[in-house]
Amino acid sequence: MSGAPPLSDPAYVRTAEHLMAAKMYSLAACVMLFYDTALTFGDEVEKIWQRPFTGATVLWFLSVGIHSLERELRRSIDFSAYNQQWPESVCNRFVLFPEALKTVIIAVIGVIFILRLYAIYSRSRLILGVFSALLCAELGVKIWAFTDGVSVKLPPGLISCILTGKTPNRYVWTFVVELIFDTCVFFATIVKTLKIHRASSPSHNMLIRIMLRDGILYFAVIFGANLITVIFFLTATVSNTFGRVWMLCATMTSLLAARHQADQC
Repeated sequence: MSGAPPLSDPAYVRTAEHLMAAKMYSLAACVMLFYDTALTFGDEVEKIWQRPFTGATVLWFLSVGIHSLERELRRSIDFSAYNQQWPESVCNRFVLFPEALKTVIIAVIGVIFILRLYAIYSRSRLILGVFSALLCAELGVKIWAFTDGVSVKLPPGLISCILTGKTPNRYVWTFVVELIFDTCVFFATIVKTLKIHRASSPSHNMLIRIMLRDGILYFAVIFGANLITVIFFLTATVSNTFGRVWMLCATMTSLLAARHQADQC
């Protein structure tokens, strides 16, 4: 602590402000998770817990449960780093674990979306194969991108374990591939839903409109969240990445996927 720059140093103060913003983003993501759980608990009991236990139920619990675990792991690592005064070497040892869990979450969400496409495309093996390959490619690129990650170097006196990339242009691909996959799923959903709408009888139009509305709403929000994350990483300075706006986007993606699945039950 004795080697910490003086508080009058503008660069030091700015870094401390960005670090505080990071913690506020993290807190906001936790509040969003808890609020959504409380708000939709009744629907979860009715549409998930009281229904027969199926593979879809397992996917729902995985998407929600692993995300909660990932959020708690991030908080615990950051809390331990501060209270135990972790050096950079210790942070680098633990900082990748939450991102690994996030990759598992993305895999589960991807499977949910693929199964939905498989259903609306009348169990098309072509759709299943193409989007399964896209998901595998996405996960491969994400693993390649985030394993380049290290803990952000902070000046003396500031302690936190925040993941960033050694090479920013490599790390940003973990979000770019999410954007690409979500875009493909979104357009495939819209194309098929419109085809069904044109061929369906008037009595089925209400159901089709609901599918179309929900598909556009959920995927548009997820797409927008990932797009904001990519733009943020491409345009922000290194210190500004402390803001970790992607935390909110990742939480939104996980929660929206779980809600979308519950709404289809």
